[in-house]
Amino acid sequence: MNETQKIKQSVSNYMESKNYKILDLFYKMPCNNCNTVNNWGAKFSFFPDILLYHENKYYFCFVLDNKSKIQETKNYIDKYDFLENFKIYYVEDNKLFELENEKFILKYENLKFQEILFSKKPKTFKSKVGKWEENRNFGKLGENKLIEYFDKTKTKYIELNFNAPCDGCSDPEDWKRFNKLPDGILRENNNYYFFDAKAKSSRNYIGKINKRDFYEYLKIKKLLNLNVKIFFLLFDYNKKLKEIFLSNIDTGNVNIPKAWDGNKLIDLSNNLTQLY
Repeated sequence: MNETQKIKQSVSNYMESKNYKILDLFYKMPCNNCNTVNNWGAKFSFFPDILLYHENKYYFCFVLDNKSKIQETKNYIDKYDFLENFKIYYVEDNKLFELENEKFILKYENLKFQEILFSKKPKTFKSKVGKWEENRNFGKLGENKLIEYFDKTKTKYIELNFNAPCDGCSDPEDWKRFNKLPDGILRENNNYYFFDAKAKSSRNYIGKINKRDFYEYLKIKKLLNLNVKIFFLLFDYNKKLKEIFLSNIDTGNVNIPKAWDGNKLIDLSNNLTQLY
């Protein structure tokens, strides 16, 4: 775990101790030591670190460990003002501050930092048979085409796509220790939704998602009272987009088939809407 992650995790733990309903959005390194991350010179994607739900309001919270990032945070807030409610926190010397009326107000002065250690896990079936990178690239194509669709339809959204070094690693030590996050958050008719893109090359798999994804997203819905919209993008053999379908996690069928790689699937196809 790197120092930035420790700081963000300490604030998350503090909020949780105050019985706030929260979801961590910040990047979490899925191994004990990752030279790829530690030596990576480029920036991670910038977006809120924590989604806070309190008194029927959603707050998009930034956790900063350097005051030089304040302006970048304000620029983000200006760009995505449709999210409406933001909070900016700053951590220094184990003290937690919140920006209020352009002043940092001390909120807590004894933050606890912890190290998360992992045990080595076996590679997934996709990695063993050399399909992991191919499937990852296909999934990324689906995410990109969905964003293009959102831009054309003037949908208001933010991406929760880390574009981090570990995205290219097929052998993380224990990535299942952390929540599986959808691809982003969108707003329609004054309501927030999580969204996730699922690229498919066969009509037989339209409407079907991994069992783990389904239950992780269902957990998020129950925690924050936010539904998850699942977009299925069907491509032809030349990777050209043919159709887009929409469903959501409320329509899951408990009859669970299996995919080619042995993963259990949840069937959402009993309530699909074609968008494209």
